[in-house]
Amino acid sequence: MSESRAKTGIFKRGLLAALCVAAVQLVSYAQVYEQSPLKLSVVTDRLSFMEGEPVEISLIVKNTTDRTVSFSMYDVFYTTFQPVAYLMDGREAESAVQYRQMNRTVQDVVRYIEPRTVRIAPDEKIVKRIDLRNCYDFTAGQKYRVRAFFMPDAKNPFVLRSENSLEIQIAQVDRDVDESIELPRRYAGGITP
Repeated sequence: MSESRAKTGIFKRGLLAALCVAAVQLVSYAQVYEQSPLKLSVVTDRLSFMEGEPVEISLIVKNTTDRTVSFSMYDVFYTTFQPVAYLMDGREAESAVQYRQMNRTVQDVVRYIEPRTVRIAPDEKIVKRIDLRNCYDFTAGQKYRVRAFFMPDAKNPFVLRSENSLEIQIAQVDRDVDESIELPRRYAGGITP
């Protein structure tokens, strides 16, 4: 009986030690995530868009360190830069990205693609402009919250989330337009058309 208790005690201590090591690694990963040399923000010129017009946003990646930083960029849409639109209840809006509709991951898409290496000098920014209509099927009359994600290498699981989010609105086009106004044939000053 005492030998069984000893084995159980050794097992419990070994399990506790493994959990402690895992916790330290998890904390280290969280610190690396928080101390990324790159910061991401999402901006737009306006927050209200008419139905059918481009919904353009800019994703800005800034190097916040005093050394040059590099990342891998893939020339495939919605891989390195990923804006995400959420409905106001927190669910993601309907995606229009083809590979996502086929239930494929970013890693599946870039598996055989060679990336470009991009270098950002200290305090330098890179701006990526995206029309959200290429990413999502928007419904007129709805509001959406937009957040951006950046993958320094889409083949690896590290993702940088934008420090901010935007609330945009897609306004409905008024389809009931009054009849056109007829202009007078004579204008002041005697000029005739």
